[in-house]
Amino acid sequence: MDREKSNVDDNKTYHQVRDMLQFARAAYRKLSDYYATRQPEIVNPRAAMLVNYLQGHASKMGSVLSDTMASIPDNILGTFHQYEPESVERISPEADNLHFDVDANPDEIAAKALRFHEIMHDYYAKAEDMADFKEVAELFQSLKTEEKENLKAITRNADALQDI
Repeated sequence: MDREKSNVDDNKTYHQVRDMLQFARAAYRKLSDYYATRQPEIVNPRAAMLVNYLQGHASKMGSVLSDTMASIPDNILGTFHQYEPESVERISPEADNLHFDVDANPDEIAAKALRFHEIMHDYYAKAEDMADFKEVAELFQSLKTEEKENLKAITRNADALQDI
């Protein structure tokens, strides 16, 4: 009985690729919702512009993940994959490391947004490294590359706000 329970507990860290992508999509949607509720409260006009951009960007990334999931064969989405649960606990706009105050300046907000994308990049990198199948590794490598581009785009847009 104890051995049977142990096997069940061990399986809790395994998830299908579909679950992992749904988790990432939900994280982007939560972030988009967080930005949408915070944007009207932001005091600094430049910071409000940045939050508006970030909200649209997070919403777009949620849609990209939906499109990605729709284009992936079921045998890949159904593949089981293991990852460390603590890596996903940090992906939440409610987490202290991602929350910003209404009087935050654009640099503070950009730093929080960049942190989210760094966490997502690490999440995909870990998933890529732990993939047992080439197709799964390529999927997470592609998402990791997308996150690297997100980091560049956010930095570029935050810097552009400084010039206004």
